[in-house]
Amino acid sequence: MQIQLPLTLRPNPMKWIFVMVLMAAMAAGGLWLWHEEPLPASVAVVFGLLGALAAAVQVLPNASYLRLTPEGFTFCSLFRSHTVAWSDVTEFYVLEHRGNGHKLVGWHYAPHYAHQLTLRIVNDNLIGVEAALPDTYGMDAYALADLMAELQQAYGKRPDEEPSSASAAE
Repeated sequence: MQIQLPLTLRPNPMKWIFVMVLMAAMAAGGLWLWHEEPLPASVAVVFGLLGALAAAVQVLPNASYLRLTPEGFTFCSLFRSHTVAWSDVTEFYVLEHRGNGHKLVGWHYAPHYAHQLTLRIVNDNLIGVEAALPDTYGMDAYALADLMAELQQAYGKRPDEEPSSASAAE
């Protein structure tokens, strides 16, 4: 498959609008219960309003995206971006939440990648991968993982890597 790079994927805005409405409903429910149970109601109001605000921000331009380039990929959530070189990844996986079936794309870093080692170990023990994208950006998780694996195969060779004996013999 020939892909025109750079390619920028964005999340489905309807998903975030739905989350915003749900969180606003949680806050409204908290307000409705305020006179009967003030402490749980105030917790519902605070979390509902914060969740609605976070969901609203995700809909803003450049608040959330996945940019694929020949050098690697940059993912952004709530205006915080992180860039990963293709050569820093060994393999992509699809993670499926056992409770709700929600799927994400995760990966393991290459052995030479030394950043955030403690967090990577914790993530690997908890969810089975060292890192994951926060969204699937409007794509099926399996299709996105396959696309990223294809780009990683095409562009992920480190400059200091020697050609393998199989490719050297060709």
